[in-house]
Amino acid sequence: MSRASSPPSPLLTRATDSLGSSAPGRPSPQDDPSVILPGANPDAIVERILMLLSEERFQTARRLALKAADRFPEHPRLQTAKRIFDTRGETIRRPGSGRSREEEFAWLNDPPESARGKWVALLGSELIGSAKKLQDLMELLRSRSLPKPALVHFVE
Repeated sequence: MSRASSPPSPLLTRATDSLGSSAPGRPSPQDDPSVILPGANPDAIVERILMLLSEERFQTARRLALKAADRFPEHPRLQTAKRIFDTRGETIRRPGSGRSREEEFAWLNDPPESARGKWVALLGSELIGSAKKLQDLMELLRSRSLPKPALVHFVE
């Protein structure tokens, strides 16, 4: 069964052509998209990074972005890509979610029998409040001044 191929997108063709041509014995951009060849155009590299992201090839896009930003330190879009991809081994988290909830989850793994069938609010390993109805627990939490948001969970 043969499949008809559509002509390549001019945008992607331009990006590939502008990355430079491969010399004998060197991988071509088609073989390794993270390779930056001599004479590469930084705008074309940005297009290549975007293409890799659209193909969900995140690690390859990351490698290319970091290499390109080092090679073209004055190019603002490549520097932005570097800042986005350069996590220095840190886990990317949503703002405000950096607090560990390990103590709360440990408590929930072995809750006391009195908490079963109730909604509970926890700060660390401390039980802040509990109630049969979520609405009642939320009213209780609103009436208290807590230093941090509590973890609210239903215990079966």
